[in-house]
Amino acid sequence: MRKKFAGICCFIAVSASPVIAQAANTDHVPIIYGYGIQTCRSYVTAVLKDDLLEMHGFSGWLAGYISLANEMGPKNLSVHEAEEWIEDFCFKNPTKKFWLAAFMYRHKDLMPMPPR
Repeated sequence: MRKKFAGICCFIAVSASPVIAQAANTDHVPIIYGYGIQTCRSYVTAVLKDDLLEMHGFSGWLAGYISLANEMGPKNLSVHEAEEWIEDFCFKNPTKKFWLAAFMYRHKDLMPMPPR
């Protein structure tokens, strides 16, 4: 039982280790924590390498973002649909941040895709 608990604790610690903050600036960029500040290139690399640990980190961050978006707005966004849309976005825009991909998915009906 202790080994199982220790294993779970290690997994949580490893999953949470890339938590880094991006401070807000005068351009009103939001403060983003965790996998959201990674680049799309990092996400694409995880997908191409089938890196399950990294993909789990991105998916967990995205699930939290989508959950909050659903709580705050009238939309009922799907995490699965978001992952497909964001994967396409990130392949086309590898230098953009992952949080921006999620934001663009949430508002895809209101704004065009950013330039590459």
